[in-house]
Order: sequence, then C-alpha cells, then structure tokens
Amino acid sequence: MAETLAAAFVMRAPVTEETNVRSAAYLLAQSVAGCGRCLQPTSAFSLGLLPGHERQVDEKWESVDAGVLLFYVDYLPAAVILAAQELSLHFRLDYSTPTATAYWANHCQNCGELLEDHDMHCEPGGAFLPLDARDAGKILLVEVRESFSARVRGCSYHLPFFASMQTIA
Repeated sequence: MAETLAAAFVMRAPVTEETNVRSAAYLLAQSVAGCGRCLQPTSAFSLGLLPGHERQVDEKWESVDAGVLLFYVDYLPAAVILAAQELSLHFRLDYSTPTATAYWANHCQNCGELLEDHDMHCEPGGAFLPLDARDAGKILLVEVRESFSARVRGCSYHLPFFASMQTIA
C-alpha cells in the first residue's frame, strides 16, 4: 500500500520548477536487458542528451560538452512521456523497493518486473553501459528535436563508447 501511495504522490507532485537538466533536443535510447525475474531478454529504453545540454549545479545552469544517458528520472514533461511511451509501453512511473523511491522505469515485456536503473546504467555490461564499442553499436539513439527538461538523479557523464552508439537524426 505504501508503494502505491508513494508512486501516486510522485505522479501528482508539481516538480517542473525543480528540473535539473535541460536541452534544445533529446535522445530516445533503445537496448536489450536481461530480466532478473524471468531471465528472458527484454527491450529497454532510456533518455539521453547530446553535448551542449545544460545541468543545474548549485542553483546555476552550466553547459556540458558530453553526451549522456539519464537514469533515476523523477520528472518528465507530458510531451516527453508520450514520445517515450510510443516506443515502449513498458516504460512508466513506478515504485522501486531497493531505492525506496518512484521513478520512470523499464519493465520486463515478458513478466512485468521492474528493471532497476542501477543494473542497466551502472553495472558494466548492463543495457546502457556497454563493455566495448561492438556492444555500444547495438544501442540505438533517436534524436528528437524538441525542447527537453527533467528532474534526474543519475547521468552517465563520461560514458564509454557513447560515440559508437547508433544515432539516427
């Protein structure tokens, strides 16, 4: 019950004034992850930003000259949610027991299990942290030329092999 209440609160919380990343365009990233529950491969989705985006540090906006993938996303504007859910109905706001928070997360297309962002973005060999350029080439990036803002708790700055990911403009 507490998990449902926490997720419902976050969905209604007005956090637009608390965004900490913004850009004139953004990326929709697609990869494949392994589900920890059913052990089947499943499609995984992430959001990213190209070099030149901005992040808020100590209440000041600063430009970043690196491409990044975002994780532990707390807030997304409605237009970005619609674009994301066109690619994946399995990307939705949900409560994570290990983090004790709700965030926009992937879910297994086979069994519905929440796929933890830590496993996909922070563990070497995860869906969005490839071990080499060949694996990075399996990640598809689609550029969306619309403004973007979000509240995130994780950004993969200095992502190895970012340049090897397949970008479609």
